[in-house]
Amino acid sequence: MLPINDNIAGYWEKMGDSRFIIEPEIEVEVYRWYPHGQPKECFVEFQSPKEAPKRRFYPTKVLEALKLRKPADDYVEEMCRLGIQFLPELESDFLKWCQANQSGSDLTTDKYIPTKENLDFHLAIFKSRHEGHQGVNRNFHRNDDFYGTEQNRDLDDFLVPGFNLSFKKLGSKQTGSDIVNHIFESVTNVPISTSSEKKAGAESNFPIFLRTVLDFILIQGFNSDDSLASCVQIEQNACKIAPALINEIDLANDLSFAEDNFDDYKHFHSRLTEKYSSEPADFQRWLKQEREKGYIRLLPGHNKLNGDNRDSAIEKGKCFFRVILWTSFQLMSRAYGVTVLQQWNSLSNTKCVSPSDKEVLAFFSLHAPRSDHGGLPIWFFGPNVIRWYMEILPDLVWGAPHKNSNRLTFLVALYGATARNRRDVDARKKGMKRVVDKSDLSTEKFFIKSSKKSSGNTNAGIGYFDSLNEIKDVFAAESTEEIEDVIVEPTEGIEDVIAAEPNEEIGDDLAEKHPEIPWPPICPCNRYLNWVGPRPPLKSESWLIVETECKSCKREETYRVSRNKTYPVN
Repeated sequence: MLPINDNIAGYWEKMGDSRFIIEPEIEVEVYRWYPHGQPKECFVEFQSPKEAPKRRFYPTKVLEALKLRKPADDYVEEMCRLGIQFLPELESDFLKWCQANQSGSDLTTDKYIPTKENLDFHLAIFKSRHEGHQGVNRNFHRNDDFYGTEQNRDLDDFLVPGFNLSFKKLGSKQTGSDIVNHIFESVTNVPISTSSEKKAGAESNFPIFLRTVLDFILIQGFNSDDSLASCVQIEQNACKIAPALINEIDLANDLSFAEDNFDDYKHFHSRLTEKYSSEPADFQRWLKQEREKGYIRLLPGHNKLNGDNRDSAIEKGKCFFRVILWTSFQLMSRAYGVTVLQQWNSLSNTKCVSPSDKEVLAFFSLHAPRSDHGGLPIWFFGPNVIRWYMEILPDLVWGAPHKNSNRLTFLVALYGATARNRRDVDARKKGMKRVVDKSDLSTEKFFIKSSKKSSGNTNAGIGYFDSLNEIKDVFAAESTEEIEDVIVEPTEGIEDVIAAEPNEEIGDDLAEKHPEIPWPPICPCNRYLNWVGPRPPLKSESWLIVETECKSCKREETYRVSRNKTYPVN
C-alpha cells in the first residue's frame, strides 16, 4: 500500500459538456480536481474528449496556452505551489515505506530532503526561467528558420544537426511544420549517448535533490528492478534535453565546473538564498538587476575584478546560475509530480469520472514527470518543443511508453541543438550588420567572423581582411567534410548529431552554380559590395562561396571566388 492518504488526495467533480479548445468540433467532458485543504475556488480544470475507454484528460489552462502558442506557465507554477506543501512530508513517508519494504535501498542514503523554505526559493528561481534570454524560445514557423541564410538554403546550410535537407527538395511552399514532420518521420529509435555525461556513481559535492525513493512513484517508468541503472538513464537523458530549456547550458560540464569551483559556487548560492529570505517580494526585481550585470556581484571579490578577469567571472556567474536554474527545474518537477500523484490517486477512486484502468494509467503517463524527459513532465516544455513530437503523444500514452522513449529524447535533443544553431546564426548576422554599419566602404576591405583573427584589427571576433586571398589563407587549414546534394538521414547516435560541426566543403559542381564575383566587386548600381557571410566561407577544391550585399540598393547575391587566382587590391 503506497504511503499516500486518500483523504489528502483531493476530489473530482464533473462540470458538464463543452467543446475542445484546440478543435471546437470535438465534444468534451469538463472535470475539476479540487486539492485537499484548499478553498473551493482553488481547482484544476480538465477537458476530456469523449473517446471512452481511451479518454485523455488535458488541463484547460494548458490547452488555452497551446492555442496561443505560449508556455503554460500559470498552470505549471500553480501545480508546483500545490505540490510544495506536501513534498517534504511525502519524502519522509516514502523513505520509511521503502525501508520497511526493503525497496530502493541503493537510493535511501546520503540524500538531501529540501525544506519548504528551500522549495519556495527554487520556485522563485524557476519563475525566472524565461527572463533575460535564459529560456529557449524558437518556434521554427517558417521554412527559412531552418537555414543559416535566406538566399541559397543549400544542404550545408540546414541547421538541424545530422540532417542535410536541400531547400529545392522541399519547395517554396513547404512550411516549418512540413520540415518538422519530415524530421519526425526520419527519426528512428536509435541508441542515445553523449560524450559529456558524468560517470554513474561519481562522488559529488552537490546535494542530490532528485532520485530519492519518492521518484520510484513520481517518475513515469522509474520502477525498474535495477533502480540505479534507471537513475543513471534519467541523468543521461537530462544532459540531452536540458539545452531545449536553458540557453547555453551544457549540463555535465556546467556541473563539473561548479564542483571544481565549489567554494565560489557556495558563496554565489548563499547570496541568492540570503536575498530571497530577507526580501522575497523584491527578489525578482533584484535578480533581474544581477542578471543584467552578468551575476558578477554574487561572486566573492567582485570589486577587485577587471579586464579579462571580469569577463571570466561573468562566464562563471552565468554557469553557476544555469546549475541553480536546472536544480530548480528538477525540484519543481518533483513538486509538480506530487500534485499529479494526488490527482491520479483520487481519479482512480472517483465515481463521477468512472475511469477504466487503462485511462487511469494513461492519465499518469501523460502528466507525471517522465524518465525520457530527464525527470521532467511534458508541460514544462513550451509549445515549440511539444510541436516536434505532438504526433507521438498518443503512442506514449496508450502504446508501449518505453518503445518510443529514445525517440522522444532524440527529438527534444534535436530541438535544443537546432535552436542553438539558429541562435548562433542570428548572433553572427547581427555582428555582421554592426560591422557593415561601422565600416568605411572606401577602404575596400572585407570582413568575416572567424574563429581565427587576422593580422589586422578585430572587433568581437570580426576580422578585417585586406583581400579575398587573405580570407582564403585564414581558412585554408581548417578541416572539411564532403556532402552530397541529397537528403541524408540522421546519424546513428545523438553524440554524433549534437557534436557535428557545420559542413564546410562542397563539390566544385555545386560551387559553379554561382556566378564568379566581379572584380572589382561592384554592384550594378556602381557601389561596392559588402561581404555578409557565411561562417566560415563555404569552399570546394577550387572555389570559396561568399554572400554579398550592396549597402546602397540592398541587392543580395552569392558569388564564387577562385582559390587559385590573385585579385588585385587598389
